[in-house]
Amino acid sequence: MGLGSVHGRKPVTPAVKKTTVGGLSVKPTKSVTVKPATIKAKNWKVGTSHGGEPILLDAINEVLSGERGDEWPTNLRASAAAGWCPRAECIEHCFGEPEHAIGVSTMMIPGGDPHPLNLLQTFMTGTAVHHFAQNEILGKAGKLVGKWVCVGCGTEWGMDKPATWIHHPGWLESKGDKEDPTDIKNHDLWQECDCTRFELAEAYSYSEAIHCAGHIDGGIYLPSGELAGLEIKTISEKQFTDLLKPKAEHKVQSAIYCHLFGVKKMVFLYWSKGWHPEVPFRKGMPAFPRMPLRDGGWQWGGLKEFVVEPDPKIVTRLLARRAEVTKVIEEHEAGESPDMPSRISMCKTPTSARCKSCLVADACWELA
Repeated sequence: MGLGSVHGRKPVTPAVKKTTVGGLSVKPTKSVTVKPATIKAKNWKVGTSHGGEPILLDAINEVLSGERGDEWPTNLRASAAAGWCPRAECIEHCFGEPEHAIGVSTMMIPGGDPHPLNLLQTFMTGTAVHHFAQNEILGKAGKLVGKWVCVGCGTEWGMDKPATWIHHPGWLESKGDKEDPTDIKNHDLWQECDCTRFELAEAYSYSEAIHCAGHIDGGIYLPSGELAGLEIKTISEKQFTDLLKPKAEHKVQSAIYCHLFGVKKMVFLYWSKGWHPEVPFRKGMPAFPRMPLRDGGWQWGGLKEFVVEPDPKIVTRLLARRAEVTKVIEEHEAGESPDMPSRISMCKTPTSARCKSCLVADACWELA
């Protein structure tokens, strides 16, 4: 039996005892029961409306739960790279199920108990904001460039490489610059459909060197004329209020995107899920519709933007750690007993938050 057999790959009844595999103890996935909060309100009556059953909530939960993927990731994703644990990947690859190694090392684990509805809402809110910002705002404003697809016939403008990215075809047409259809795929379909409704198809890139892939939210031309990548982030009201510069994990993501797509800068647009009035920058000063922030950023209401120049050391470190993982796996497959990579900074003790949810934590702390 491999490590993977007790990792909760599919919904299972939680085991009471630890399982020993190859001399290493492994903890099973635990089911967590959340006690409903007690609601106290004057004249609150439970079960008196509509026969005691909700009209919409169950259907919403069922649909959103169905949006979850059930396949294990095969590549390190740029958005998850900041939390990647090479040690966990090696342990799972060598003592468990190799095809699950990336998922275990990045905590991107499909199957098992469904996500709670509030987390699914968070995912769907982010997806909806991305779609609206890309297609209904930035694209139609002529700010966003990328690969576009016709909703009606599937005709594509542009490809994954930034050199082929163009502005929203509808915006180009309004300017009298609609692309020549002879340069577009599915020319016959284009003539029949006439393509009037477009959506951004996020460009994809993969790097064999760092075994990492990602979809970028599009491209933005800076005032200098330089093409930069775009990443849109939805965050909570509190996170937005405290945000004065791009998050550290997003700087890692920006470095990877620049490596993947060949751009030299990234623009991060933070979109608050709360409400933010246009308040004075300092007490006693008049309210400005937009305010300068640290690191050259700007805020306007519930939006903040930053231009990020990647730190080349980030990709250099990823290359080194990927080479370390490759070496460990090769030595293990050759019948040797290689030393596992060091633990990541999030795992200082077995009681660290990351360790508590890691599927190979027990094995990790038993190994040297």
